[in-house]
Amino acid sequence: MSDTPNDAPSSLAPLTSSPDAPSAVTRFIRGVAVAVVGSTSANLLIAFGGVLIARALGVGRYGSYTTLMASIGLLSNLLGLGLDTWLIHHGSRQPGGLLASAWQVLYVKFIGAVLVIIAIAALAWSNSNLGEVNLLLGCVAIIFDGFTRTGLASLRARMQNLRLAILEAAGPALFIALFYLFTQNTISIGAVLLAQATGNAVILAAAYSIALRGGARPKPRIRELLRMAWVFIASDMVANIYSLIGIAVLGAIAGGAAAGLFKPALSVIAFTYIVPNLMFSVGLPLLNRSLGDKNYGRIVAAMTSCAFAYGIAAAIALLWKGDLLISTIFGAQYVAALPFVHLMSLIPLLKAVSYVCAAVMLSRGQQMVRLGLQAVVAVVSLASSLLLIPHFAAVGAAWSQIIIELMLLGLYAAGALWSTRRPPLTRNAA
Repeated sequence: MSDTPNDAPSSLAPLTSSPDAPSAVTRFIRGVAVAVVGSTSANLLIAFGGVLIARALGVGRYGSYTTLMASIGLLSNLLGLGLDTWLIHHGSRQPGGLLASAWQVLYVKFIGAVLVIIAIAALAWSNSNLGEVNLLLGCVAIIFDGFTRTGLASLRARMQNLRLAILEAAGPALFIALFYLFTQNTISIGAVLLAQATGNAVILAAAYSIALRGGARPKPRIRELLRMAWVFIASDMVANIYSLIGIAVLGAIAGGAAAGLFKPALSVIAFTYIVPNLMFSVGLPLLNRSLGDKNYGRIVAAMTSCAFAYGIAAAIALLWKGDLLISTIFGAQYVAALPFVHLMSLIPLLKAVSYVCAAVMLSRGQQMVRLGLQAVVAVVSLASSLLLIPHFAAVGAAWSQIIIELMLLGLYAAGALWSTRRPPLTRNAA
């Protein structure tokens, strides 16, 4: 993890080491296909597991369960903010230091886990109705999941997308099996949480054996890690800000009913970001290893083509079957959110192309440029929300989201074009 230029992409193993090796574009398409299948399978299993929990616990206990997990989740989100994205980026640029970098991320997450446990203990002390055992089990389950994600990020940096997809799907599948096992005699929140904690522990052990074994465990170098990764952490923070400003302003100005109607539409739109995010995660390591050769332009072209194709298909699906999505996911009472889904139907296309531009900027070492552009978008997000929502309520919030994504795409495209006309920055601190 030294700040030396020895991690230049030219020093990395070539993408095609033999005439029979698959091309970079083929590896990208294959990697995205495997990632999409794995992620889709995992999300379907997660949804099925959620249905099992809801039906088994009933309305009252399910409400207590979701409140508990949401409270813990808000704290645990701080564990890996931006660090796993940094690991994918840094590890693919410097494969020889990937294992050491992954351990440094785990050290930081461990410190965060200790702080979360302390916060949860204080919460349990102040409110005995929450149940100390349930809090502990929920906390352990979420912390194990956060550690597992670092192992998965290591596999993504190594471009081992098939192994990652199997682990992603294995997690919720194992939970379903453990759920049936642990709830045979009694159904309780504790039994559900025990199944989650046990399943996450097994998947963590599997991820460790596949992605993190081998070599000596390095000493903690937290300060150096934060110095190198702070831009990614700040980037995630800013992204969360401009993503949440609209709904927060809508709730404060127009009331909870307007926010409650608009949020399902926003959630449906956000669900379409899964595939662009996978394209970003699969494509970034390939771009990092292709700097300076002809494969780089081919990968960018393939990513862009896939982004446009997916974005157009997603827009058509939202316009054609948006009502089915809302009624299936949220229930018939939220069908009134359909006009907002239609209004924002082009956002998946804008977001998909923005991800490609972000990958180009990151691969060329222009993380600071990306962060600066995000800061501008955050300011515009706040301004547009305050300008439109007081006059147009939820419709104004929808237009604010469109403005944000249009501006983000425009700035990202300009940043990507600018970065391709400059020599790539290859230092770790870049």
